[in-house]
Amino acid sequence: MAGLEKMRDLVLDAERSAEAVLHITDVSMESEVKAMVRKCGERFGHVACEMNNVGIAKGGSRTTETSLETCDRMASVNEKGMSRAPRASSWYRAASD
Repeated sequence: MAGLEKMRDLVLDAERSAEAVLHITDVSMESEVKAMVRKCGERFGHVACEMNNVGIAKGGSRTTETSLETCDRMASVNEKGMSRAPRASSWYRAASD
């Protein structure tokens, strides 16, 4: 969390008129992503766009030594996670119209 707080502070220092909200979300869970988007919409009045920067990795082992469970978890976050924020944002905008 300290790294996220530092990033928020850098954004706010660079642009005094900016607003930033930290929201820890498991992007492998669609319900959590929807809750994050809903929180942003409630806070700012709308959701105009989203930024995706998600990903996890399992370092220190060869691909052939990585369990299928770990591969599935990485795919859920890295691949599916990238589609969940735009999907949730579209859902929120459609529900708000």
